[in-house]
Amino acid sequence: MTPLLPLARRNARLRSPVLRRSPWLLMLPLLACVAGDKAPNASTDSAAATALAAAAADTGAWQNGDEQIAWSSNIVDGQITEITEQVSFGTDGRAERTLRFTADGALTAFREIRTQTVQQSAKSPTTMRVELDVTFAGDSVRSQTKTVDGAPATVQPWDIENIRRHAAATLQQLRLPDSPATPNRD
Repeated sequence: MTPLLPLARRNARLRSPVLRRSPWLLMLPLLACVAGDKAPNASTDSAAATALAAAAADTGAWQNGDEQIAWSSNIVDGQITEITEQVSFGTDGRAERTLRFTADGALTAFREIRTQTVQQSAKSPTTMRVELDVTFAGDSVRSQTKTVDGAPATVQPWDIENIRRHAAATLQQLRLPDSPATPNRD
């Protein structure tokens, strides 16, 4: 019988990022053939295709105002469950964001680590690091933390509004790949 794990590892290098993270998906059709050295048949190929469709990923880029955003998303059962963004504000800063969603598209978590240049009058520009973590339970905020240069800071109501607005706009853009307002997808 063919050793399954080396086959999965070898094939995982040739497949999508999802398969690199989950090489066991390649083993599904082979596990259906445990009765011997039979080759996978149409029904096991269908099971593998269903498993692969259940967990997928996508990437792209788009512009949102002054933000240049390169994104990747995790897709489970056809629904976006997580979006990771690498954001550039030109010469003014950078950010990394992670947004998590339920299967029905409700925002459950937002994390941002942002480094930006701050210009104050009569002073030299300085660099500021902001970390923001917010978790949601339906329409409510479950938890929220914010630090600015390592010191605790208050999460403002407009922070929450901006997070919700950004999440809704991003999810809409990624769900509508054929619309005229579509981000520049890779």
